[in-house]
Amino acid sequence: FLADAVVRAGGTLANYAEYSGDPPDWAVEALTERVCSLKGIKRVIIGGAIANFTDVKKTFTGIIQGLRNVRKQGKMPEHVEIWVRRGGPNEEEALKEIRKINKEGFKIRVFDRKTALTDIVDMAFSEEAK
Repeated sequence: FLADAVVRAGGTLANYAEYSGDPPDWAVEALTERVCSLKGIKRVIIGGAIANFTDVKKTFTGIIQGLRNVRKQGKMPEHVEIWVRRGGPNEEEALKEIRKINKEGFKIRVFDRKTALTDIVDMAFSEEAK
């Protein structure tokens, strides 16, 4: 759904990665670093359905550390927008933690299960038109 929404909005996919199945935080960290190090990247959409057994807090711990690592290494420009939508076990704690990295200079917008996955894509691309 997410990939189709990006194409429908006029975007192209630089990379698509999947992190379901309750992966360890180190694996999500490595995945985040790889995706966020792509040259020419404008926005990162971290979108997921409402998980039933994937620990959102654990995966977001890896995502947050991966974002910090890429920024520290100078591989992700400050203008990159990050859009997040996720639901599932421990989502409130996870979303609270990822919101905090705004204070570190990240341009991040965070949504919970009440916002449709495809809506964040529409918002991300409508921001570009401004």
